[in-house]
Amino acid sequence: MVKSFLDHLCYEKRLSPHTIKAYKKDLLSLQNYTKKNLVTCTREDIQQFVLTLIKKQYAHTTVNRKITAIKCCYIYFTKKKYLPHNPAHSIKKIPVPQRLPQFLNKKNIHQCLDAIKNDTQVSIQEKVILFLLYHTGIRLDELIHLKIENIDLYRRNIKVQGKGRKERLIPFEEELYQLLHFFLSKKTSHKDYLIATKKGAKAYPMMIYRIVQKYLSSIHLKQKSPHVLRHTYATHLLQNGAPLYAIKNLLGHKTLAATQVYAHHSIEYLKNIFDQKHARA
Repeated sequence: MVKSFLDHLCYEKRLSPHTIKAYKKDLLSLQNYTKKNLVTCTREDIQQFVLTLIKKQYAHTTVNRKITAIKCCYIYFTKKKYLPHNPAHSIKKIPVPQRLPQFLNKKNIHQCLDAIKNDTQVSIQEKVILFLLYHTGIRLDELIHLKIENIDLYRRNIKVQGKGRKERLIPFEEELYQLLHFFLSKKTSHKDYLIATKKGAKAYPMMIYRIVQKYLSSIHLKQKSPHVLRHTYATHLLQNGAPLYAIKNLLGHKTLAATQVYAHHSIEYLKNIFDQKHARA
């Protein structure tokens, strides 16, 4: 039955392989905890499982992700008549304090990218990775699966398959165009995907993480990840006057609520500008 649910996520909901893998892991963790088949689990079993995760000090986001997987699974089971009622119906997510995403300020990111661009010791592929993440705001998984055929140098945009396999076009500027043009003219390994390992295989998440962490090592941030460059992209667009709905579409967010977190940074930025520039601040 779990396999049936996972197939439903894959073929009907068209979720990414990464998301489906996470759902499977979360459902197995409930199954391992209760020592029961999921169709025989009760509301109390699920509730005790959640309480155990909290007592073990799992991150609130992790607990809520597991709750989401469980609730989706039981909604599916109920619709398919595998169960007469949904035992997870009344299970609530736990409150998560909103954390503002970390990002690099304009001075830091420009200094970092300028140094990388002018360093002859940095491989052209590593330059492309870092510039793509900042200039387009794509997710890690989107970068790994970005195919050469989806890069349009003439129109200067890339076609990205995001969450739910929804496609979107992201434009890019001259600087990234020059890098991509040169990189593609020299590329010989792995003809399908843009980014490849030294052996010519498709890239993998830890490879990208290491590259990003390597070049952000001198910047004082707790988090140094590909997602930080995505946050930086979005924040700088907003600071430069881009409307929130446009940033939503560029990031591939499902709802505007997911994009609104960047408005908090923009407000702080405007306050700082006011303090620096207003005659009576």
